[in-house]
Amino acid sequence: MNWSRKKTAVTAAALIAAVYAGGVSYFTGHTFPNTTVDGKNASMVTDTAVLEQVRADNIQGTLQVRVQDKEYTLNVPEVLSVADDSAVLGTVKGSRNPYAWPVEVFRSHEVASGRKLAFDTEAAGKLLDEQGLTKLEIEPVDAVLSEFSEENGYTVIPDADGWKGDRAAVLEAVKAAAEGESRDIDLTEQFAVKAAVLADDASLNGEVEELNALVNHDFRLLVGDAEQTLNGETLNSWLTETRDGRKGLDAVKIREYSEGLQEQMGDILQELQDKNGQRYIVDYETFTNILASRIGLDMPEPESSSAKQKREAANAKLKKQAEKDAKKADTEEEKAKILAEAEAKMTPEPEMVAVLAAPEEEQDVQAEKDAQAEKDAKPDASPANASSADAAKKEAEKKDAEKKDAEKSDAEAAEEKPDYTKAILYNGLFIENPVTEEAAAEAAELKKAEEEKKKAEEEKKKKAEEKKKAAEGTATGSDAEEAEAAAPEESGPEPLPTPVEVTMAENEIHIPLLEADPGFELGYGLNYVEVDIGNQHVTLYENCRKVMESACVTGIPNKARATHPGVFKIDYKQRNRILRGSQNLYASFVNYWMPFDGGIGLHDATWRGTFGGEIYKYSGSHGCVNLPLSFAKNLYAHVYPGETVYVHY
Repeated sequence: MNWSRKKTAVTAAALIAAVYAGGVSYFTGHTFPNTTVDGKNASMVTDTAVLEQVRADNIQGTLQVRVQDKEYTLNVPEVLSVADDSAVLGTVKGSRNPYAWPVEVFRSHEVASGRKLAFDTEAAGKLLDEQGLTKLEIEPVDAVLSEFSEENGYTVIPDADGWKGDRAAVLEAVKAAAEGESRDIDLTEQFAVKAAVLADDASLNGEVEELNALVNHDFRLLVGDAEQTLNGETLNSWLTETRDGRKGLDAVKIREYSEGLQEQMGDILQELQDKNGQRYIVDYETFTNILASRIGLDMPEPESSSAKQKREAANAKLKKQAEKDAKKADTEEEKAKILAEAEAKMTPEPEMVAVLAAPEEEQDVQAEKDAQAEKDAKPDASPANASSADAAKKEAEKKDAEKKDAEKSDAEAAEEKPDYTKAILYNGLFIENPVTEEAAAEAAELKKAEEEKKKAEEEKKKKAEEKKKAAEGTATGSDAEEAEAAAPEESGPEPLPTPVEVTMAENEIHIPLLEADPGFELGYGLNYVEVDIGNQHVTLYENCRKVMESACVTGIPNKARATHPGVFKIDYKQRNRILRGSQNLYASFVNYWMPFDGGIGLHDATWRGTFGGEIYKYSGSHGCVNLPLSFAKNLYAHVYPGETVYVHY
């Protein structure tokens, strides 16, 4: 019995030993149950099968290489392999203990193969050569200014990177990424070539800001209930630049547009005239100032005819001297240099470009710099320099006084500068020369006097008719009633329109209007002197209204002494001048001299007792416009150089 039990125990032990030994043998070459390798199931398979699985998992599919919007493809089996099979097998084998299999088969086993990939640079190079990657070169694109658009104005078109990679460096980068198990390799940034001008470039963005400040506006222009738009597209068409490259708007085009508003708003102005019995003219000068103020422009002053003549004469003198000196030059190079130097010294025509006014802060900074530079330039106070120091001190004091006077003048000018954000409306219209209370009262008195005169004349006429009828017979009652009905009714002065101050919106401009006299003619400015040769009459219009008029005497109407019809400009004004004729045929002293056509001008003629009528035909001037002294004095005080003189028959 004991032997039987002992035999059974030995047999069982032998069986267990055999099973254990078999398990050790099996798991020496196979993986345990519940085993994953590199995250994938690899249970109960040979180590060789694990190696094949590792190869299959990593050496398949395609590898994408990207550069910007371009893409290049490599077939993985052609360029990748497992670098060391024995290392993978060793890692897998070393991850388990076959002798502990009775316990390990009940556990989970996560194994990292530790595989390394080998990249075939030569094979990959050939494939990428064929696809053009290794020869790829993309030029960078600088950030630039956009075209103007009505919606956004000017903007910055962003820069774009270029791309250029050395072949060896590109292949090394692809190798590193591929061996690191990347299947989507983007080389855009690694070999990017940056643009010279980036989107955040301060100069470029400053230019955009400056241009938009000039042109990116949409103004509503209002006349009563009518309106039109001055948009950015129109403003942009006026864009120009100064000789030194500063951006601005063409001042001539601004003025042309302002003057053209009369025609553009013609229909509404005619409606207003029909409604109110008053002729309206667009005050284009004030409109120009309003527009310049809204945009922030410094408007240049047009060159006067006298200034132009002086400039051209000075330039002609320089040129003549240069041509004279050039004739003495030994070589063509010297000749060209002399002429070029003379041209550089010539005064150019003033630039009619309206530029953005500098901010007050910049003006203050510049003033401080100028003051510091002046201070630094002062000589030291050593005895040797005592006299020069005193002189410098006096000069500094003089400049300080001049500066204070200038600052005072600037302050006064600032106080007098109109507020172009506000407008005074009369019956919904922005009238620049409305009738004042005094003028209205004066007009009412004149009207009343005219009506009384007319009434007196009608009464006189009525009595004469009654006397005549009495001689012929008796006047009927109906005749008397009709005469009474015909008498005009007395009427008081018309009430003035009530002024209303409005603050204009940022994009809103009420077009200023002027109430024009019937005799005012368009085309000669808002202020001009009219010389009517046929009627021997001179009239001064200011802001479309007649402010003074007088009889005159013009030149004898012959070839030698006629006053020339045409449109001229007053060249300058001068007091106490002796006018001399050609060959000294005459010499006349005048108190007020206002030339407009060479040697022809407006002036007083104290030697004349009468003016007007037919005098000019037999005792006219030598072409000048002779005026009474009092009128010439008054006219002299009102006109200015550059003002139009319109001469006609």
